[in-house]
Amino acid sequence: METFTKQEGKTEDGTLFSFDARDLLQEYMAEFEKAKSAKENDKVKDLRHRIWILQDFAAGTKPNIPESELEQFMIDLRQDIQRKSAAKAQSHKGSEDTILSEQRQPTSAPSMEQIALQEKKLRKLQKKMTQTLTLKKRLQDGESLELNQIAKINREKELQDQIDEVEEDLYYLHRM
Repeated sequence: METFTKQEGKTEDGTLFSFDARDLLQEYMAEFEKAKSAKENDKVKDLRHRIWILQDFAAGTKPNIPESELEQFMIDLRQDIQRKSAAKAQSHKGSEDTILSEQRQPTSAPSMEQIALQEKKLRKLQKKMTQTLTLKKRLQDGESLELNQIAKINREKELQDQIDEVEEDLYYLHRM
C-alpha cells in the first residue's frame, strides 16, 4: 500500500516540494468549510470524499474504495500537491522555513457543541423521515391524505439527502 504520510518530490517545472498528508488534510478542511458556506454542493461533495480518503492515509490505512478510483485519486492528489507546493514556493519566494512553519499549524478539533448540534439536527430529520414513511404507508393502504401530507411524502428524497449530508458531517466531525 502506498502511504502519503510524508512525501517529497519535484514538480514538472523542477520546483521541489514536500508535504505531510495531515497538512494537506488541513487545507482540504478549510476549503471544505469555505465551499460549504458558499453552498457549492458539488465542491463540498468532492472535498468531503477527498478528506475521507486522506484521513485514511494519514492514519496509515488503505481507503475502502475501488482500486481504479484509488489510482485516480492518487494522480489527482499528486497534481494537487504539486500545484499547492509550487504556489507556496512562489508566494514565499522559496523560503523553506516559512513553508515548513505554515505546514505545522495546529488544528482545532470540533467542539462537543458542534457535534451535539449536528446530532440534534440528525434526530429531527430522522423524526421527519419516520413521519413521512408513516404517511407513505397510510397512502399505500388506501387512506386519503391532505395536500400538505402528500407534499411531505413528495419531499422524501430531499429529506433523505439532508439526512445523508448531516450523517457525513457527523462522520467527518468524529474523525477529526
